[in-house]
Amino acid sequence: MESTSPSTQYESDNISEEIPLVLQFQKCLQSLTQFEEHAQKIKNYKDQKKIPPGVHVKVGILGAGVAGLNAAMQFDILNKNGYNIEYEILEGENRAGGRIFTHKYPTINEERWQYSDMGAMRLPIWHSPTYDLIAYTNERIQEYNVHVDKINNDNKDTVGFTPVEKYPLIDMRDYFFDSRDASAKDLNDPEAASFNLYYSKHLEIVLQKREIDDPDLAFKRGGESLKLQAEILKEIRDTYEKDMKEIREEFVRAIKKTVQTTEEANVPIVWKKIKELLSAKPLLDLLDKYDNQTVLDYLVAQQNFGGDQAKINDYKRKLYAWESLFSFVGFLDTSLVEQIFEDKDFDQETPYEHPDLSIWDRGPAQYEPLDPNERKKIPKWHTISGGLQKLTDGMFKVIGTNKVRFNQRVTRVTYRCKKVDQTGHSCELSGENECDSYPVNERIEVLTSNGITRLYDRVIVTLPTAACANIDWTGFKKFRKFYEAFRNLNADPLFKHSLEFNHRFWEDTNLLKENYAFVGGQIVSNLSSRNLVFPCYGYKDTKGEDSSNEQRHGTVLCYNFYQDGIRFIGLTEEERTQRVLTDIDTVFKKLVKEPSKFRSRDYYTGNSFSQSWANTPGNGLAFFRPGQYETLNCLDQGYKDLLYFAGEHLSVHHGWIVGALQSANKVIQDLTLEGKKICFLAPKTQTANGNTVNITPLPIQGIKYARFSAKHDD
Repeated sequence: MESTSPSTQYESDNISEEIPLVLQFQKCLQSLTQFEEHAQKIKNYKDQKKIPPGVHVKVGILGAGVAGLNAAMQFDILNKNGYNIEYEILEGENRAGGRIFTHKYPTINEERWQYSDMGAMRLPIWHSPTYDLIAYTNERIQEYNVHVDKINNDNKDTVGFTPVEKYPLIDMRDYFFDSRDASAKDLNDPEAASFNLYYSKHLEIVLQKREIDDPDLAFKRGGESLKLQAEILKEIRDTYEKDMKEIREEFVRAIKKTVQTTEEANVPIVWKKIKELLSAKPLLDLLDKYDNQTVLDYLVAQQNFGGDQAKINDYKRKLYAWESLFSFVGFLDTSLVEQIFEDKDFDQETPYEHPDLSIWDRGPAQYEPLDPNERKKIPKWHTISGGLQKLTDGMFKVIGTNKVRFNQRVTRVTYRCKKVDQTGHSCELSGENECDSYPVNERIEVLTSNGITRLYDRVIVTLPTAACANIDWTGFKKFRKFYEAFRNLNADPLFKHSLEFNHRFWEDTNLLKENYAFVGGQIVSNLSSRNLVFPCYGYKDTKGEDSSNEQRHGTVLCYNFYQDGIRFIGLTEEERTQRVLTDIDTVFKKLVKEPSKFRSRDYYTGNSFSQSWANTPGNGLAFFRPGQYETLNCLDQGYKDLLYFAGEHLSVHHGWIVGALQSANKVIQDLTLEGKKICFLAPKTQTANGNTVNITPLPIQGIKYARFSAKHDD
């Protein structure tokens, strides 16, 4: 093993006898003093865990999903204000975006091309950090486009010059979480009639959501039998929602006591580490109480059956009947705490308060009026025109296409350092176990599938835990808990299957019975397809003009997860398509005026696309089993201030963009000296070196509050 002595720094490698004794002593003293100073610097470096401004540090980001791209954008902000962080992103696939992916169907009309979001597809307005990111990304894109305009204008007369293309801004539109009545004059009116459809294969009935809310409506349509079924479903649903509401309110009270707010900004510290949040009483008491329970355990315990097994079994049967129609197979066996957080992400009714419930990052930002009456008029859900991939494409362009290395799947991550002993000798080592004296120059070595090795001062791992489990982690001491987290944290095998149709028959008021033609929303059933999601774009929505019967292309998305998603994975593409078409026929024969004449295959273009996230290295979205919120604590802490972990699985927003943003921002705070979050929208953000970051983003394209322009024919 090669070694190098610090004495090579001086004029002579050896103390010559020709030099006077006093000078020999002085030189030895100088060497010893410098070594002690060096040792003190090592100690200070160990104590100083965060990167200070001005110090050059090379950071490797593993994964170009939302978390990785967000971390890169934050580094760019810091580098403009005194930091010197060199970074690159290693991505195993040939594109950026991770589980944000939009499939586009071929078309001869670019203005009316069809698409389906095969990953994330909708944005609730209370996820304000996501909207902040979109606004900031648009501002950076517009700055680039102004620069492109100047280049094109300056060179327009140059022979052979090819104009540079501008980047499109991210334009948003209303997302219809519930279906809208296709006959409504203004589909974008939040108070317009809306409903979802529920179909039971065993009962062979179709119920609108509003009929379950008011069974008398079901009676008017289908008599006493239909009313009875609506009442049964309403009773089960209301019991579940009542019990879950009580436990959510219990968590809310605990969170309010846990979360501190900053007086200066009068907003919650939303980027606190999950470990700190989950280890603070009284929230910790609730996690100890509930984290090891399933949803089924909790709901049964709430009924106080007094040990009467017959009543318990009967109630369980009702719950499983509810699960088969209103949720997904396996839902009742998931973590209770997981479902509390999941319900909160879909909660449209909770009023905004100050301090806000920062664990969920809920907040109106500048997108909603604080007046409750005005807030009711604002659409609560939105999506991006052209697909959500436009967001990650925009982020990728903002940081610079040269910052991402594609097709670089990580196969091994190694801890490396130098050891300096008490004589001042240093040597290169691989493996922390050998660094028992003065470890210096600690680095992380990353090997990718093409055989390229890279060294970094810090590494941010944004890969899903399933992908981490297939990486060799060498030289790391006390890494067992990390391995266990990689192997055990549960992932939801999300599956989507998209079909293109040459006619939007679900919007056709001539084809369907009165009040059954709809735009957007979904049909939930206990058929194999489970959830059929309908597009919120491509309809013609000019006020007063009924154009729903126009021959226009559209897509239908079969959206399944957990056990329902697994069933589709083993089928061929053709088998999946035929299964979905059959299920569409089964439901719509209950809705159309002439059932014998309806065949969805008559409108099917032959184009389909499947995305099984279980067949990717990440295996799907985080969806924890009981007890697993405690398991992730080691990932949240990171490793020796060298390895940091981020991603939606390290947040309380599993499966949401805001979860990836939340975790990445916590990593940036842990990694640097920034005591405050670097918010994309903060008009003035003070950095550690005293500079002020001025960020005044453009408003999101075409909105006032969240009123996105929906007048599109895309």
